[in-house]
Amino acid sequence: MERVRKRIQKSFPKKNRYFKRNKRILRKAGHTLTPDELVCLEEILSHSEDLRKAYALKEAFYKVLDMKRTPYAEPVLQDWLELVRSADLEEFQSLQKSFTDWFEKIVNALKYPWSNGYTEGCNNNKTNQLGDSKL
Repeated sequence: MERVRKRIQKSFPKKNRYFKRNKRILRKAGHTLTPDELVCLEEILSHSEDLRKAYALKEAFYKVLDMKRTPYAEPVLQDWLELVRSADLEEFQSLQKSFTDWFEKIVNALKYPWSNGYTEGCNNNKTNQLGDSKL
């Protein structure tokens, strides 16, 4: 979404960089916005259909994350990827490709509570301690 925001922002004159001053609102989850922020968000999104699509994709991805540890994670992720395809935003193409290539692993990460993050962190820590020397 940041890339879309920056692309749209560049089309405005330098003195009217409205998006730059309000990018925090675009990044914030929709359900946590205050009424004043919602008004500001509507103003921001009214300037560009692409920005509106990107924001909708970001908010829809929260629904994917809400399906963590449920059997519905896979179909919800597939639906989200279909939304990304139909939005046809250049900035989301590499994301779509990555999610498609790694789909099974991403679904497993959503379905199961296990992770090798701790082990990877320990390995990385040991590598950093040793520096360029051999393990």
